[in-house]
Amino acid sequence: MATGSFPSHGFAPAPSSAVRSSRRTEVSAAWQALRAAGSLKVTVVMFLAGIFLLFVGTLAQDEKNLPEVKQEYFNSWIAQVPFSDFFPVTIFGPSKLTGWFPFPGGATIGLVLLVNLIAAKLTRFHVHATGTRLLAGTAVSLVGGLLTLLVILSGHYADGLQGRPPIDYATVWRLVQASAVTLTAGLLWAAVAGRDLSRLTRIVLWLAAAATGTLAVISIFGGEGWRMSEPGLRIMWQLIQSSVASLILLAGMVMVFGSRGGNVLIHIGVGLLMLGQFAFGDRQIEERMALVEGQSSNMALRTDETELAVIRPDDDANDRVTVISGRLMRARSGGKPIVADDLPFDVRVLSYFPNSSVIRVGPVAPNQATTGIGKSWLAMDKAPEGGTSSRPNIASAYVQIHNRATGADLGTFLVSQFMNDQAQLFMGAGGDELDTIDVDGTVYRLQLRYRRQYKPYNVTLTDVRRINYGASETPRDFSSYVTFTDTATKAQQDGRIWMNNPVRYRGETFYQSQYSQVDLPNGQRGEMTGLQVVENAGWLIPYVACVLALWGMLAHFGGTFLRFADRYDRGLAGAREEDDGQPMVSRNQRRATLRAGERMAATGVAVGRPAMAATDLIMPMLALAVVGLFCLMSTYDRSAREGGHDWRSAAALPMLHEGRIKPLDTVARNTLQLLGNRTSVKMPKPEEAPKGVPADLPTGTVSATEWMLGMMAGADWVEHAPVFRIDAMEV
Repeated sequence: MATGSFPSHGFAPAPSSAVRSSRRTEVSAAWQALRAAGSLKVTVVMFLAGIFLLFVGTLAQDEKNLPEVKQEYFNSWIAQVPFSDFFPVTIFGPSKLTGWFPFPGGATIGLVLLVNLIAAKLTRFHVHATGTRLLAGTAVSLVGGLLTLLVILSGHYADGLQGRPPIDYATVWRLVQASAVTLTAGLLWAAVAGRDLSRLTRIVLWLAAAATGTLAVISIFGGEGWRMSEPGLRIMWQLIQSSVASLILLAGMVMVFGSRGGNVLIHIGVGLLMLGQFAFGDRQIEERMALVEGQSSNMALRTDETELAVIRPDDDANDRVTVISGRLMRARSGGKPIVADDLPFDVRVLSYFPNSSVIRVGPVAPNQATTGIGKSWLAMDKAPEGGTSSRPNIASAYVQIHNRATGADLGTFLVSQFMNDQAQLFMGAGGDELDTIDVDGTVYRLQLRYRRQYKPYNVTLTDVRRINYGASETPRDFSSYVTFTDTATKAQQDGRIWMNNPVRYRGETFYQSQYSQVDLPNGQRGEMTGLQVVENAGWLIPYVACVLALWGMLAHFGGTFLRFADRYDRGLAGAREEDDGQPMVSRNQRRATLRAGERMAATGVAVGRPAMAATDLIMPMLALAVVGLFCLMSTYDRSAREGGHDWRSAAALPMLHEGRIKPLDTVARNTLQLLGNRTSVKMPKPEEAPKGVPADLPTGTVSATEWMLGMMAGADWVEHAPVFRIDAMEV
C-alpha cells in the first residue's frame, strides 16, 4: 500500500511560546522606553535647563554680542559656560577667573523637548475614531495640514510689502466685519437654542455675544475713525488665513481624538514652533545695507563677521578679489600660514584682535608692523563690545606676507577696520586707507572689512523722508523709497520701507533701521538710510503656531468649562434637592429629556441658586460702600475751593514737549524729577524762611503744576523754592 506525505512548503511553523514571549518583552521594553521619554519629569528638567541657559546667555551679553551668544549658547549642542559669566564686567570689573563647564546647549534642550512631546502624545493620546469616521477625520486633518503649510510658504515666496494680502485692504476690512457679525450670530444662536446648556454657560455665551456684537457695531457704524490701519489689517489677514487652516485641522483632530482634539492641536502648535526653530533658526541671516539718496548697490554686509580681502585690479572696471574669513584668521593666529591658490604669497597671522583700539604712534614706538600705514599706528587688543553696548567691534590683525616662489619676507602689515573699512564702519565718514603689495609687478591691496554678500539684484534709494515731532529734532518716522532691479531680467519693483513695515524681495526682508546725514565727496550734505536685510524663510511659523495653539486652547478649555459648568449646576441642584426633595438632573439627562419631547418646566425641576440669607449681603454691601467712598473722596479737589485756583484743570492743559503733546502736570513732574528727584515742592515754614522772601510765599506742599506755572509767569516766590537736591552739603 502506497503512502504519501502532506505538502508543507506553503506553511510556516507556528512560533514557539519562547519566541512569542521574547517579542512581547521587546515590545514592552520599547513601550516603557517611549513612556520614559515622554515623562513629565523630563519636561520639567528641560524647562529648568532652558531657564538656566537663558540666564547664562543673558549674562554673557555683557561681553559678547547677540550673534555670538546665539551661536555659542542657543544654537549649539553643548555650550561651554565660562565661570566668568557669573561675574559681569559692568558690576565686578574685569575678571581673572578662568575655566568653564559644559552644559546642554539650546539645540540639545530643544531636541529633547521635541522627542519628549512626541513620545508623550504617542503614549497618552489614543485614537477614538474607527472605520469611516477615522478615515474622514484623517482626510480633514491632512487638508488642514496642507493649508497650514500653504500659509507658511505663501509668506516666504510673496514679494512686496511683508504680509500684504493678495486682496485690497477694503476687502480685508469687510472680512473682519463679517467675521465679527458671524461670530456674534453664532454666539447668540448657541445662547438661545442651547436650552440643554447650563445656566453658567448661557451667561458666558450672552456676555461673549455682547462683547463681539459691540465690536461688530463699532466696526460697521464707527466710521473711518474706528477703521483698522493698514499694518493692523495685514496682521488680521495673517490671523484670518491661519484661523481657517487651524479650524479645519481642529475639526479633523476632534473627529480622530474626540474631546482631546483641542489638546492635540495645542501640542501641534508647540511642535511646529520647535520644528521651525530647528529648520530655520540656524539659517536666519541678518545683514546691513547702507545707501545714500540716489545710490544703487547690490552689496550687503554681515556686521558680525569680518574678512581679509586681497584685491587685484583685473581691468579698468573690475577687480579680482580673494577673501580670507575672519574665523580662519582667528584660528590661525600665531600658527601656520594661510595658503590660497589664487595668491602668489602666503599670509601668516601674527596677531588677531576681534576688537581693538588703534592709536597713532611715532616711528620709535615698539610696533609689529614693519611696512605700510601700520608703521604710524598701533593696534591693541580690547575686550569685545557686548550686547549692552551700541559701539561696534573694530577688528585688527598683524599679518606677515611671504613670497611663495622665493620665500622672501615682504613685510608685516597692520590691517584694521579702523583704516580699511571707514566708509562702512563710520557710515561714510571718510575714504578707506589700504596697504599695497607689489609681487612680480602685480599690485595687490589688503583690506580688513565686514564680510560682504553680493545680491543678484540692485537696490536703488530713490528718496528718503524724515518726519520729526513738532518743534523737535526727534524723528517721528522716516521711510525709504527703493527700487529693486533684477540683474538678469532687468525687472523692477518699487517699494516703501518704514518703521515696522518691511518689504520682502526674493525671499529677503528689508527693515528700516537707521537714518543719518553724511558728508558727500562734493562737500554737500546727503541723506543716508540704513536697511536691515533678514533672510528668514520661516517668519510666519510663529504666527501660525500661536493661532493653532489659540484655537486648540479654546476647544480644550471650552470643553473643560462646559464640564465644570455642568458639575456646578448639579451641585446647585443637589442643594435644591435637599430643600425641595426633587431629583437632580445633569446636562446629558436634560438633553435626553428634550430629545424625548419633554420639557423641564413640566417636571418642576428648576436649576438655580438657593435662597440667599440677608446676612450674606453684609460683606458685599460693606465692600461696595468702601469703594464708593474712596471714589467720592478722589473726586474732591481741595484746591478748587472758593477763592482758590483750579490746579487740577490746569494740570490737564496740553503742552508741546520734546515734540509730543503731553499734560502740563507730566512735564512739570518730569522736570522736578530731573532737578531734585521729586514730584512736588515742599516749601519752608514761615518761621524758617530766610529774610527778604516775598509775602506771597506759598506754604506747605506745592504741586508740580503750580511750581511750573509760577516759574513760567516769573513769580518771585519760585526763586526761593527748594527744588535742587543736595546730597553733599560740603560742596
